[in-house]
Amino acid sequence: MISYRQRTLTWCWLGDTRIQEIVESPLIEAFVPTRATMTTDDTSLRQVTLFIVGAVYQDFILHVDRYPFEDEKLRANHVTKRRGGNGGNTLCVLDQFRRVKANNDQEVEVALEFVGTFAGERETAEKTSPVVMDLLKRKGISLSHSIFRGLQYETPTAWIIATPESRTIEGIKSEHISLSIYVSVEFEKPNQPELEDRLLPLADVAFFSRIYAEAGGFADAPAGFLENIRRKAKPSAILYVLWGSGGAYGLVNGSEQESAPTSFHTPALPIQKAVDTIGAGDTFIAGVILGLAGKDASAEESAVMGCALAGTKCAQVGFDGLNAKVDMK
Repeated sequence: MISYRQRTLTWCWLGDTRIQEIVESPLIEAFVPTRATMTTDDTSLRQVTLFIVGAVYQDFILHVDRYPFEDEKLRANHVTKRRGGNGGNTLCVLDQFRRVKANNDQEVEVALEFVGTFAGERETAEKTSPVVMDLLKRKGISLSHSIFRGLQYETPTAWIIATPESRTIEGIKSEHISLSIYVSVEFEKPNQPELEDRLLPLADVAFFSRIYAEAGGFADAPAGFLENIRRKAKPSAILYVLWGSGGAYGLVNGSEQESAPTSFHTPALPIQKAVDTIGAGDTFIAGVILGLAGKDASAEESAVMGCALAGTKCAQVGFDGLNAKVDMK
């Protein structure tokens, strides 16, 4: 089990392909120390500040009965428009669990900061941009460390084909177990060896997508993928690979001198029907963050929480209302 003895904890989650721009900027140095010194007058209350670094998109979801064949024209049954992006999705799940109870029964208060890039000017975007307004309507989410690119840029869009035939949960994350700052990273898109080489050795917890493992030659061996990739990770790092309806596989890295790695498998939550799987991996990550950072849960216990949230999300449309269906207290 991971035990955080600090009354105040800062956790930085890094996701999406735009992470390199953030990492190479002075932004990380600028925002992390300002939150590492936060305190609270209530000695029975521990505060966890989560910095979510990632991208926010305007998603257009085309709902079809099946995935179209090559060059086939297939009419969509309907189109859904909503805010998307890995970081934004994870943030909106975390927003539903602002106060949780740790395993030692201590109350934990969760503060949220989003760090990303947006189109437009800050003053106007907060009143006119749908994706920005969607984040700000959730009380207490700060965008003070985000970057606004200017009026010459437009909000990025993503067109997603959604079918009832498949259930895919993909994601990646990492966490830090030193000082009072914990860092997590998501490796979702494969064939980016420079990011893996630079970031994985720094990560305390890493989440890998199924397609990431398959691209590395581990199409039917999620446990083997973790055993192979752990050699690039730091000692005691926690690694997860998400495997769709197969649940999640995890590994707590050991060290040559102290302990051997330990691995585990968490089954997916059984549901009657998968309604909307978009963002299920982001939801899993939110559950694990809450488990590790908020509840002082073990890596395996946190994976159970992540699978419970992700499975519940797959059984409904969108992300709202998960807190009423999954008890994380």
